[in-house]
Amino acid sequence: MFKLFPNPAQNLIQLNSFIPIREVHITDLGGRRILTPRLAPDHLIAIDGVAPGNYIVQVIFMDGRVVNEKLIIVR
Repeated sequence: MFKLFPNPAQNLIQLNSFIPIREVHITDLGGRRILTPRLAPDHLIAIDGVAPGNYIVQVIFMDGRVVNEKLIIVR
């Protein structure tokens, strides 16, 4: 459905999807929302303010589908 890269990541991640994306949330493994970025046309997301660790990227598509992908942030 979508590709998230690079993973592990340091400062930026990019999402590639042929299906239009409505919103993106980054949560910690406890389910707390860490970041709800405004999605730019190039689908780049700055994560330089997020502490290193393991996270879940939740992508909500315009058609209502929800997909979760694990993200590892390293410095």
